[in-house]
Parts: sequence; structure tokens; C-alpha cells
Amino acid sequence: MKLFKYMIVVSAVSLGSVFAQALPADAARSEWAPFQISLFDPVQMHPAEVSVYGLRLNVLYGNNTEVTGLDLGLMNRTAKGNTGLQLGMINITEGDVAGGQLGLLNWTAGNVAGAQEGAINYTAGNLIGGQASYLLGWIDGDLTGLQAGFATYCRGSVNGGQVGGLNCSESLKGIQIGAINRVKSGTGLMIGIVNWADQLDGLQIGLVNILGNSSIFPVLPIINAEF
Repeated sequence: MKLFKYMIVVSAVSLGSVFAQALPADAARSEWAPFQISLFDPVQMHPAEVSVYGLRLNVLYGNNTEVTGLDLGLMNRTAKGNTGLQLGMINITEGDVAGGQLGLLNWTAGNVAGAQEGAINYTAGNLIGGQASYLLGWIDGDLTGLQAGFATYCRGSVNGGQVGGLNCSESLKGIQIGAINRVKSGTGLMIGIVNWADQLDGLQIGLVNILGNSSIFPVLPIINAEF
């Protein structure tokens, strides 16, 4: 998981360039604060409608419109988006994430440009970067990058790779490595105990290889391929 930790650190460090410039135009037009501390919403320094550009500390539960910077606490929630690093037991972003989420549960309703690492990770939109899940990683959109975990699922297209015990995707352009790999259509390489593809232009290496469009035989041990 060192790769994902590196990506999260890089995302956090890059915030220095953000604060070296003027605040975004939308911040100038709306309520914002450089610091927020919250016991639980609404028992917090600033109301939920205020955006935070700087540091937010949440003892139990913090809720604001947006956070740009460091979001630290037990349960962190933003209503629109998060830019920077969310670090907590539970991280929830109703919009997009640009940076990283690190916690037991990471949930993003929009797109992620960066990394998620936790026991359970969910992205409703597209993810560009990486997702590392100790139990389950789920992406409803497309993945450009790497998804790793005990079980990984991408409802859209994987452009890169999936590595885990169980890997599933609708479409693949890249590689799957795991105990069980499942893809409906794709181009690339599948390595595992069981590899199952309805249609694949590429190579399967494993104990059982199921290839629906194979011109040789749809089920073969050790290796199966179609180009």
C-alpha cells in the first residue's frame, strides 16, 4: 500500500501551492473560514453552510459545505466537495474529491482525482488515481489507474489494473491479478486461479480459464487466449 500512501502525501503537500495563491473566486463570494472545530453538527465553531479553507478538526462529527486543506476527525462530511486530505474513521463527500481520503470507510458521491485507502471505499463517479481497500472497493464509474483490495468492483471501464482476491469489472483495458477475475469484455491480461471473460482480446493464465470468444476452446486449464 506504499503507492497509495505516497499518492495521498503528494496530494496533501500540493496544497501549499493552493494557499500560496489567492482563494478561489467562489470562496470570495461565499462564507468561508480558515479554521473549524466541531464537536458534532450543529455544535461547531462555524455553521454547516460555511466552507473551510485551511484546517478542520472534528471531535465526533463535522459537517460543512466544502473543505480545502486538511480535514481531520472521527467522522468528516462535506456537502459539496473536498480538496486536500480527509483523515478519519469515516469520510463522506457528497461532491468531488481532489486529493485523498484515508479511513475505515471512504464514501464519495462524485468523482475522485487522487486516492482512497481504507477498509471500504466507494466512489459513485469516476476515479483517476488509486483505490486501496482492505475489504471492499467499489467504483460505479470508470477507473483510470489501479484498484487493489480483498474484493474490487468497477461498474464501468478499468483503464489500468485491478489486484485483489476477487476482481470484477464490466470492461477492461489492462490487467487483472487475483484469485478470481471476472470481466465482461476487455483487452489485456488476466492472471488468477479462475479467470472468466465473456469476450477478451488478450491472454488468460490460471488454473481455470473461461473465455467466451475463444476460437480454441471456451474453457482451458493453464492458459487461454484470443487475439
